[in-house]
Amino acid sequence: MTDTLSRLAELAEKSTPGEWERGIGNDSRFVNVRSGPRIAEVYGPWDGFFVAAACNFARTELPALVAELKRLQAAWQEEHTERIRLEERCKQVEGELKRTIADCREH
Repeated sequence: MTDTLSRLAELAEKSTPGEWERGIGNDSRFVNVRSGPRIAEVYGPWDGFFVAAACNFARTELPALVAELKRLQAAWQEEHTERIRLEERCKQVEGELKRTIADCREH
């Protein structure tokens, strides 16, 4: 999962900042950054609103999603580590309790 998150973060970082919009030229449709260069031309059927929305998502929402997933992953790891520590401590206490009970039975 970490490799995937790193790859997504890298892609988002390399993407062209928006805000993205769609347009229709003489013989093509295109997606461009408002007040910026034309990024892609598409020939044939397409959904320009979807393309522009996907580009916006890649640049703005994807980094936030990656950051949240990394935060959750770190929190899970911390909880997991604490659970293992507590399980080990429970085993120690259980062993001590068994020894104490055995000692009490002997006396």
